[in-house]
Amino acid sequence: MHLSQGHLNVLATCPRQFQHIYLDQLRAPETPEAQARQEWGSRFHLLMQQHEMGLPIASLASEDPIHQCFTAFVETAGAVLTQPSHPPQFRQSEHCRTWHLADPLGRLEDGYGFTVIYDLLILDEEQAQILDWKTYSCPEDPRRLAKNWQTRLYLYVLAETSPYEPEQISMTYWFVRPQLAASPERQSSEMTPEVTQFAGPQSLRFAYSAALHQQTQQDLTHLLGQLTTWLEQYLAGTPFPQALGPCDLCNFTPRCDRNDPKQNAIGTRSQLPDFESIQEVAL
Repeated sequence: MHLSQGHLNVLATCPRQFQHIYLDQLRAPETPEAQARQEWGSRFHLLMQQHEMGLPIASLASEDPIHQCFTAFVETAGAVLTQPSHPPQFRQSEHCRTWHLADPLGRLEDGYGFTVIYDLLILDEEQAQILDWKTYSCPEDPRRLAKNWQTRLYLYVLAETSPYEPEQISMTYWFVRPQLAASPERQSSEMTPEVTQFAGPQSLRFAYSAALHQQTQQDLTHLLGQLTTWLEQYLAGTPFPQALGPCDLCNFTPRCDRNDPKQNAIGTRSQLPDFESIQEVAL
């Protein structure tokens, strides 16, 4: 079974929602606003890839909002986007890596496969840097992003598929739409990001460690063990368990019949994440 960080985020939020979306193939139609955001994000990612490959981007009109955001990004993060005089050992945009994990319970013969796509991966002798372009505003609380499975899985997979120690690996999110950065006192003590404030784009950098790597491995093993059990029960006719509310932001609330919120519950669920912060479309 192939999974992404988006699968893990939904599964950790509500197993029943995971069933409805990925197994039952039930999806609500996207609003025009959501479609516009998705198209904008895809265009910006393509623009960044063209720039990294040295392809011309002059065809974009200067009044195009994407061009304006890109120009502000280049002015803010020029050191990241400029090819150095001494190139690193490896530098690639839209870099794809796959990783396999055996079923923790030993019941799925092929286990679980994971695919991660790094918007930009830079490797040199001393460190490995993951960079990710975000086309939504910087989150008010960086702790949520630290706990997001994109952050955790992307760092974990690179540590598992490269010779770098966790302490040599970092992941930096670049938010291309201007907004005030979160205050330093709201940063997480578990994985503390370095917040840099700009008039335009801003960044959040997450350092990795052996302790965080071990914790991610434990949490991932536990979550996949639960998934194996729920898949077996699902094939036998038992739906995935529901998480406790609030469910006001979930499209499947009527289908789940939440008259009795304690029925088939597995624990307390926090509010669903912002739709803009869920998975971006990979090019």
